[in-house]
Amino acid sequence: MGNTTKMLGALVIGTAVGAAMGVLFAPDKGARTRKAIRRKGEDLADDMEDRVTDMLDKVSDSMESMEKQYGAMKNRMQDLVKKGRHQMEEMSAKF
Repeated sequence: MGNTTKMLGALVIGTAVGAAMGVLFAPDKGARTRKAIRRKGEDLADDMEDRVTDMLDKVSDSMESMEKQYGAMKNRMQDLVKKGRHQMEEMSAKF
């Protein structure tokens, strides 16, 4: 998760620097520049929302997978314990 955080941080910083550079070198009037900045900000927000949603979906999928694996391991262990108890009972009945 550290790499994802770094990537998102770099994306935000890169976008902010790009927007600032665009403002500094923009030949358009102030209203157009503000509109372009607002549009870029909205695009960035949409992109961030998509990335966060994708990340949350991946985490959710991983959690579901781990829960299934845990359930399967738990069932297997319960079966082994039952089998072991049964074998112990059979052995003790012989003595």
